Amino acid sequence: SARGGLGGALTHVREHDFGLERMFSLGGAGRSVWETDYGALDAGGTLKFLKKSFSASPSAGTQAAIDLGAIFRFSERYAAGLSILNFNRPKFVGGGRVDRAPAAIKIGVSETVRGLTLALDLTKREPAGGHPGTANLAGGIERWWALRRLGSVAGRTGLSLGDRNKTWNWGLGWK
Repeated sequence: SARGGLGGALTHVREHDFGLERMFSLGGAGRSVWETDYGALDAGGTLKFLKKSFSASPSAGTQAAIDLGAIFRFSERYAAGLSILNFNRPKFVGGGRVDRAPAAIKIGVSETVRGLTLALDLTKREPAGGHPGTANLAGGIERWWALRRLGSVAGRTGLSLGDRNKTWNWGLGWK
């Protein structure tokens, strides 16, 4: 059986009259990279290529950013995690503006019972782009169902409540 995973993503965000951001990322993680009598540690990282363009100005160029994370699984039921996003805080310069990808730290916990996972996390992001830092509290739920000879499917939803925004997300998965 596989003891890790690989993934990729492509993101395109237009910020009305401010600019455009694009991201391409490749990430990987290992399961049980360190084990003790009290549980196991999973760890991973992502290399992101970020491109930022400010309105009415040339592109600020492409910069590399690194995300790091780890989860400690106390048992099959309980886990706690920590991640640092934009660890190296790459700088963007363009159109007379200087901006950094804001570093963020996330801590979270989860509980899994009979295919149902409940999760809660807290995120603190530093100031960037002339905006103050933010704090968000998010909760989510995910449920997996086995399909005969076709693997498994998942449904998930989550709510994030922050001091600058509030979002609701949902998704589907298959393995």
